Amino acid sequence: MTDVAKSLSLSAPMRDWSLADQVHERILSLIVDGTFAENTKLPPEQTLSENLGVSRPVLRQALKRLRDDGVLISRQGSGSFVKKRPESALFAFSPVSSFSDIRRVFEFRAAIEGDAAAAAAQRASKQDCASMVAAMIAVERSASDDGFDSTADAALHMAIAEASGNPFFSSALASMKANILACETLRRTFKQHTSSSHPVIAEHRMIVDAIVEGDEAVARQSMREHIDATCKRLFDGPDAF
Repeated sequence: MTDVAKSLSLSAPMRDWSLADQVHERILSLIVDGTFAENTKLPPEQTLSENLGVSRPVLRQALKRLRDDGVLISRQGSGSFVKKRPESALFAFSPVSSFSDIRRVFEFRAAIEGDAAAAAAQRASKQDCASMVAAMIAVERSASDDGFDSTADAALHMAIAEASGNPFFSSALASMKANILACETLRRTFKQHTSSSHPVIAEHRMIVDAIVEGDEAVARQSMREHIDATCKRLFDGPDAF
């Protein structure tokens, strides 16, 4: 499989209710990150549809939206070309510049990730559940006196967002990467400790268990409580700044 094919492929089957939206978002993200550069031709429709796992009519709906957005242009007999590359800054969140901003980041995450967890409980496939469990185990294995591996923790939260079946949840989380990293940097700067018995492990397990069991209400509440608790540990815990 080529690098482009890997970028296009999805971690879970796309769902009929939003196929065109998901294809639109996936191709747009590849244009924004430069995988499909300006003035270059997209792969043939047959290749795109096979890599995305969707029909050509669905793909054409997404391509039409991108043309309507002015991102793509069609050249008769030649295919679709990238007309312009939207700036990634359009999708970025405001930078964190104060402790108050950090609290706002947690507040926002609790809202969107709580709903993402609830959606995942409703829509997650077996493959989604397997990915979440594997990501949760990776976080637990990374636990030490210095805390969790932030990359593993981020991967778990992203796996949950992707399991929601709504690409805007995962896009929002990806766009907040710098904000989330700022929070993690502060935690490490003030040397907050985490051990294998840390409550974060139990919180993660509760979230994933609720999603696997299809309990939307518990999944939403558990995620919100986990993010709220993380904020409180940072600001109010024994090692808080």
